[in-house]
Amino acid sequence: MTKKEFNDKLPQKYRGKAINLLTDNDPIEDDSIVIENINAVYTFGSITDTLFKDTKEVLVLGDEIHHAYSHLKYSDNRLVLDKEEWPEGKKSEARDERLWMRFLREHKEITRHIGFTGTPYNQDEYFTDIIYNYSIKDATEQKYIKTINAIIRTETDEGDDRLTIDQRFEMVLKNHLENREKYAYKNSAGKRRVKPITIFICPNIKNTQKRIDEFISFLVNYEKEHNGLTGSYSETYDKLRKKVICVVSRVSESEYKDELNNIEETDSKKVGGSVEFIFAVNKLSEGWDVDNVFQIVPMEERVFNSKLLISQVLGRGMRLPRNVPFGRIISNYPVLTVTNHDKFADHIKALVDSVTQSDMYLSSTPLPVSNEGRGKHNFALFNLNYISNTRLIDADKPDESVTPGNLFLTPFDENLGVKVIRTKDEKRYELARDFYTIDEVVYDIHNRFKLRPFESLHFDFGEVIVEDRYPEEDDIKKIIVKSMKEAGIDGNKLSDENRKQIDIYFNQFLPKSKKKRIFENIEGNIKPIATYEMDKVSTRLSELDKIDIYLFSILIRKFIPINPCFFHGLYNNLF
Repeated sequence: MTKKEFNDKLPQKYRGKAINLLTDNDPIEDDSIVIENINAVYTFGSITDTLFKDTKEVLVLGDEIHHAYSHLKYSDNRLVLDKEEWPEGKKSEARDERLWMRFLREHKEITRHIGFTGTPYNQDEYFTDIIYNYSIKDATEQKYIKTINAIIRTETDEGDDRLTIDQRFEMVLKNHLENREKYAYKNSAGKRRVKPITIFICPNIKNTQKRIDEFISFLVNYEKEHNGLTGSYSETYDKLRKKVICVVSRVSESEYKDELNNIEETDSKKVGGSVEFIFAVNKLSEGWDVDNVFQIVPMEERVFNSKLLISQVLGRGMRLPRNVPFGRIISNYPVLTVTNHDKFADHIKALVDSVTQSDMYLSSTPLPVSNEGRGKHNFALFNLNYISNTRLIDADKPDESVTPGNLFLTPFDENLGVKVIRTKDEKRYELARDFYTIDEVVYDIHNRFKLRPFESLHFDFGEVIVEDRYPEEDDIKKIIVKSMKEAGIDGNKLSDENRKQIDIYFNQFLPKSKKKRIFENIEGNIKPIATYEMDKVSTRLSELDKIDIYLFSILIRKFIPINPCFFHGLYNNLF
């Protein structure tokens, strides 16, 4: 739209009129625009002293409005604003957000309010009053942001989907190294235009610090084994530590503020240039807009457990590289990989799909109680509560006629083959296994025998029989080595599966408990649940055939002016 076209759409009295841009420090006049941050709402001598003076009509445009809406309960259209005290303290972010929403709702002079946000969610609840939506799907199709590629399922050659923390780190690192080469977008001189980075999202500070130490230790071992890194552990740890930073506060307050502000730097000798990995506690949100995030790793399900969190986290990585010619972008279109844990892949995929796909939403709102109309049909259901309980009972006596068999071990390859199915592709990895030495396994088994009381000391392990004493480490080692030889396992290493097989075998000789714990539910009280107290719910049209049932009454035409062809088309699409 040109300036003239825009001007022609304005009311006659505003066409060609000069509009003043002010702050709350200026005298505020009619037909002016006041630009302020949210602090102006609740600080001393705030904007309210002058904004509403001698005026009856104010239009408020609010950015990042999901902060304020997080304190609005759509079920009864009320605010959770009744307490000035808050668990985080009077000057917490939550208090500021509540005052922001109160400001919007309690001043009658604010006759119109329009909010802007890239995350239109109150946790999982989609905003109900959206007048325009430019979705992630639209932006992806129109080549404004990266494509998103999340893990759906992980399959190992052994049929097990569980990976150790080091194997997960290895998969993340291999993705990172591939991104570093593929999306460098080097210029004619061979210098990279982009330095791809990986962000790990952690649930809390303690977890973040633990994961950083684990990851750097993994990097040390990986670099020594694959790239010939030399030096003591502390020397190599300190060297690789420069590639990793930890963010547990807002960017403006972080000790790594300079590195974060220069994270796009490609020269490793300059500030921010050596950083390739960021561990964060959900703090990289608004105000930190960079274009070189190519992998996001949620370390636990709860850091991705709502549409709001997913929108905020994905938003850190979707910007296209700005210093790359668009032709290069199109020929090698960038992908943001979400390397999530397989065990919560289904949940994350559903949330990511909901956030990234443009779709129609259907909402259901309970009607208030009334004596007339549809409101008179409200009713109550009764829910029987149960109380969880555990208790100990006598365990069944073991069948002493059954004698333990021999120990059998499964041969293994040095690497574990893993196939990863993502939303956009499939990929195969060869990951290093976690191994245990024979001595580590023997030490653990020997301790179990020493710490248990036995009624008699007689152990028949087949070729090894122990009388009147506990089995010594040499006895246990002899049994394991014999089984390794029979299985064709050379050397001094055992796989995780071997360790479990050894545990199961020797556990047969340990004394059984005389008690066992059972879990039960005890019937509690009955709680009424009224239909008018139900929360407002919404669902995407494309998900109706999966999890939800929606009932449409023929009477709906009286309340919603929708063409009957809509329901006919909806039925055909679903069934």
